[in-house]
Amino acid sequence: YNCRHNQDMLRNVDIPVDGPKKDTQTRTKTKSEQPKELMQSSVPPLRTGLHILLSCTSFSYGCFTLREWAIVAIRNALKDNARNQQIVAELEALQAVDTPELYKMGLKVDLDKQGKVQVKTEKHQPDIS
Repeated sequence: YNCRHNQDMLRNVDIPVDGPKKDTQTRTKTKSEQPKELMQSSVPPLRTGLHILLSCTSFSYGCFTLREWAIVAIRNALKDNARNQQIVAELEALQAVDTPELYKMGLKVDLDKQGKVQVKTEKHQPDIS
């Protein structure tokens, strides 16, 4: 907590992504840093520890406390670290994730054409079990 070195390590440590590979892999960069030809290529980018930490918020089924600890860790990684905050602010959603809990509450998550997340209410029959 409050360790600038650890915060920066999360951003600077590259973690490879599985998938089809060509000659080289490129490090994931924000939209402003990455050339257009790399964003459109089929070469999977490398992620950083910060990306992995952010992805831990969606693994709540295997370990019910993982999401909560990931949120605490994200707070610690972003606190007083403008570069990490900028990277998170520039991320784009690739897909919307609907969960059974959202469905039960009558909510549906979608992405609009600009990649912005929208939460919509949906009418469905209540589960009587």
